[in-house]
Amino acid sequence: MPILKQELIEIELPVSKAKVRFLSKITYGKMLEFQSLGIKNEKEAGMEMAAFLIIGWDLVDEKNVALPTTVETIKSLEFEDGNFLINEINKAVAGNNEEKKTSI
Repeated sequence: MPILKQELIEIELPVSKAKVRFLSKITYGKMLEFQSLGIKNEKEAGMEMAAFLIIGWDLVDEKNVALPTTVETIKSLEFEDGNFLINEINKAVAGNNEEKKTSI
């Protein structure tokens, strides 16, 4: 019987040293939710997709309150952290797409 599983990836951001956990692929439900946003801009769509895939991180504000995993929070990261995060998510998602292509 097939097992429904999600690969969870954990990385550490280079500047803040924050730990980020994200899914390597999007679920059907998350894709429907994402599509309902009707985003036209490719960069905004990529940021929104990243926010959908991130399931947790240990980033907090100056009052030690956990920051939400939103596009606005991703945009507020140091450039190197934000760039690294988006690149790692893109690599993970692209890797899953390659697996699908070669397994057909």
